[in-house]
Amino acid sequence: MTDMDDSIRMLLEQMASGSPGPSAGSAAALATALGAALAAKTARLSHQHLDNASAYADTADALWERALTLAEEDARGVRAMLSAAADAPADPSTTPREIADVAVAVRELAATLAGQGNPRLHADAAAAASLAVAAGAVIDGVLRSNAGDTGL
Repeated sequence: MTDMDDSIRMLLEQMASGSPGPSAGSAAALATALGAALAAKTARLSHQHLDNASAYADTADALWERALTLAEEDARGVRAMLSAAADAPADPSTTPREIADVAVAVRELAATLAGQGNPRLHADAAAAASLAVAAGAVIDGVLRSNAGDTGL
């Protein structure tokens, strides 16, 4: 994984730093993107099991691309909000809700692939669904926090 090490390390350093963003919403979006990437892989390797495997793969690709975009949007929004910038989002829950929508789509796609795709990739499809579910739980916490509910 040496090619990925630098970019992953940089991302983790940004998350761990004292800067406002990226934070929880971006982490949820990245978990969603990882799940969608696993779903895309599962779909691509399920062409003998699913007639529309390439369509599922295309859908998964679009979902991980959207999740990455939302991770960036969320980080920008958090930075703007916490620095009281003029371009802070009017509704700080808009992007997290969009992340949740993408996570639901990934979870549903992954469930289909787990049930109908290549059985040798069941673990990948199940992991995709688990990542999407975890992202949804994170976003639930973000939305509660944005509404002033800080209880766990």
